[in-house]
Amino acid sequence: MRDLFTKTKAEFHRQQSSLLQVELAMCWRNADLASRMYHAGNHTVAERTIADAESSYATVVQLMSDPARAKRLTIKATQEFTEKLHALRGRLNDLKRLRN
Repeated sequence: MRDLFTKTKAEFHRQQSSLLQVELAMCWRNADLASRMYHAGNHTVAERTIADAESSYATVVQLMSDPARAKRLTIKATQEFTEKLHALRGRLNDLKRLRN
């Protein structure tokens, strides 16, 4: 029974990392789509898509900032997610400049 618990716990931690990866990927996709929409002149869809990207970004930041959840990530995973978040923040800031 103990072995099953250990395996289940390990799988749960892997799934948490996968959730962060999916949220980041969705945010990048939305940021790219918003950029295309701006360049195509469809500002309404671009604004809505940026809002979705910002929401995904906020979710990842919140999960990474929660000590109870973040401690389950490896140091390498934490560093990788942090790097991706910084790059993504830059991309979202670039999109904000497109608005103006």
